[in-house]
Amino acid sequence: MTSSNGKLSTRPASTCRQRQKLAACALCVEGKTRDHEALVSQEIFRYESRIMATTPPVKSIGEQFKSQVALLVGILVLLFAIEIVDAFLPGNHPLDQWGIVPRSLRGLTGILVAPFLHGGFEHLSENSIPFVVLGWFVLLGGMRQFLQVSIWVVLCGGFGTWFLGAPGSVHIGLSGVIFGYFGFLVGRGWYQRNLGSIIVALVVGFLYLGMLFQLVTVKAHVSWSGHFFGFLGGVGLAWAMFNGTRIKSLT
Repeated sequence: MTSSNGKLSTRPASTCRQRQKLAACALCVEGKTRDHEALVSQEIFRYESRIMATTPPVKSIGEQFKSQVALLVGILVLLFAIEIVDAFLPGNHPLDQWGIVPRSLRGLTGILVAPFLHGGFEHLSENSIPFVVLGWFVLLGGMRQFLQVSIWVVLCGGFGTWFLGAPGSVHIGLSGVIFGYFGFLVGRGWYQRNLGSIIVALVVGFLYLGMLFQLVTVKAHVSWSGHFFGFLGGVGLAWAMFNGTRIKSLT
């Protein structure tokens, strides 16, 4: 090769070959980078596809409300169906004998059965509206929370009644669960102390303030122990779930 002044270029041939190798390597690296980016994009797409396939669609507020009401009304329908069967069976409400009988082995089965039994349609009707209202407020925290609270207050109210109830008595009804919901909602407002839980606690307290007086009065044919231990179980569960999670701006 000649330069502009007519002299031969003294550039070694090995330098040209090195540059060619470097250029080839650069093209190879660029190709591998593009392939890697393509593989990463494919993996991201597959991951997002799996997430979308396994994640249930988010329900609108209206759909959530309908499903919550349907669940609570469905439970009430079951309770009324049981009461209808109990009313038509031979004898005087024979299913009621399966309630909680304090300190008896047979009465232990009543811990789980008693909330589904009532002493007539008037008794069940009195419990229906508080159950739907308070149960719906608990359901606002999600289905998992509703199940946790329901199971816990059934067990607390049931075992408390079995241990300390009047001897020879039979305890039935949904009121222990209702008092448990009440205690949980009030306790959640106190321990969690965010705006939503405080508003719910105030609304519940305003609507059912009279329930607090029932905790300190004992009446004939009323399961005070079921009310008291159900309420205590609800407050205790609220403490266990929300104590220490208070929002600093409201404490």
